[in-house]
Amino acid sequence: MKKFILPVVVFLTGAGGAFASTVSKTADSTMVPGHRFDPSASEVKCIEVAQCSTIEGAECTWNSEVLKEKINDTACGAPLYRVN
Repeated sequence: MKKFILPVVVFLTGAGGAFASTVSKTADSTMVPGHRFDPSASEVKCIEVAQCSTIEGAECTWNSEVLKEKINDTACGAPLYRVN
C-alpha cells in the first residue's frame, strides 16, 4: 500500500503545480495597459493611464472615461475591462 500512495501523492502535487502555473500565465497575458485620449496636448494623443483586462466584464474607466487599447500614438481601439 505504501508503494502505491507515495507515487500518487507525487503525481498529484506535480499536476497541481503545473495547473497553477498555467492559470497564472493566462491571467498575466490578459493584462494590457489602458489608454485614453489626451485633449490637452497640442496633438491629440492616446496615453496610458491604467492596467486593464481583455476579458469582458465591467468597463475599465479613468475619471468616467472608458479606457481602450492603443493602436498608435493618435488612435485608441477596442474598449477594455476592469481587472478582477
